[in-house]
Formats: sequence, C-alpha cells, structure tokens
Amino acid sequence: MLSFEQLESILSQLDNPAINGFFYRAIPNAALYGKELPQPLWSLGPGLYGQRFSPVGSPPALYVAEQPQTAFYEATGLGASLFSVNPQDRPMPAPTTVLTIKVSLKHVLDLTKDSTIAALDMTQNEILCPWQEFMIKDLPVPTHILADAVYQSGRYQAIRFPSSKETGAINLMIWMDKIEPPSFVEVHDPSGRLWQRLPEDNT
Repeated sequence: MLSFEQLESILSQLDNPAINGFFYRAIPNAALYGKELPQPLWSLGPGLYGQRFSPVGSPPALYVAEQPQTAFYEATGLGASLFSVNPQDRPMPAPTTVLTIKVSLKHVLDLTKDSTIAALDMTQNEILCPWQEFMIKDLPVPTHILADAVYQSGRYQAIRFPSSKETGAINLMIWMDKIEPPSFVEVHDPSGRLWQRLPEDNT
C-alpha cells in the first residue's frame, strides 16, 4: 500500500463529486432509545469502537447504506440467513429501527469506481479487508490508513464504498465535522418524533 504522503498527493488530484439522495441507517432499538432523547444521527460510536474507515479515536462518523436491507445487514451482521427456507434456521435479530436519511454533500471520494481504486494503488480486497480481525491482531488496516489521508486532505466530506455484507450494495461513511452549509444530513420523519438535522443551524 502507498505511504500516507503518496496517498495525500494522489487524493489532491482525484475527483470529489457531490452526492444528493436518500440513504438508510439501521440502529438497534436498545441504542436508539437508550438515551433520554433519541439521537438518530449520533455518530460517536465508530470513533469509540472502530469501524471500516474509522480507527479508534477518529472523528465522528455516520455510516449509511443506499438500500434499507443493506443498512440492516450491516447493523446486525446478518444476510441471506434471514431468508432461510427453514424457519428454524433463521436468526432472531434484536428489535432494530431502519431510518431514511436525506444526504446532501459537496465532496465525496467514490471507492466504487475501479479507476479511483487503481489510482490509489489499492485493491478490492483491501477495501473489503476484515478490519476487525486486523485490529484484534494489531495489524495495519488499509482502510484506516486511507481514511486518515482522505480526512487530512481536507477535500472530502465522505467516502462511498462497497458493502462487505451484500454483493453489489453500496455504503457511505460521512465525517460529521466536515459538514458545513449548504451540505446537510437529515432524518426523514414526517411525524417529527425522530427528526434530526445536522448542522442544526442549516435552514
């Protein structure tokens, strides 16, 4: 894998297109309603425990998916087993809420493009690496190294990347401290009960 300095140089030349649309986030009910006031856009978890593009101690990050089932698979770690023909073979996931999230960002690094991955001298295997296993074994995590360079470059608010839980599915990781108006992230909730928008002062 390229060094931090090499990645930084390449990132300064890559496209950083905007992204606008609806995404999905799945949250275990125990976490969503474990606070006095539900915070559906709470984003400190990845930095506390680690995630694919979030080493422990990294900035607040929100992980969402382009399809609702992908968000559920990512949150629960479940997949095709949910649809087993034999009911006895189906897992029993804890109660989980799937939220629709409206996203409007100006600058995104798209790792679903082969040309972008090639420019970064990375492979699909590195993008989809077993990051938890690497962390446990205290091995360098390629996506952590990349994310650090992307964040430090100051050119991107988010990373779009393939899901490891569902073939062909796409996820999006958003650095919440990189969001400034007119960019925003908003929970779509006509009832207003779980509505939240960041930045809060963006109208």
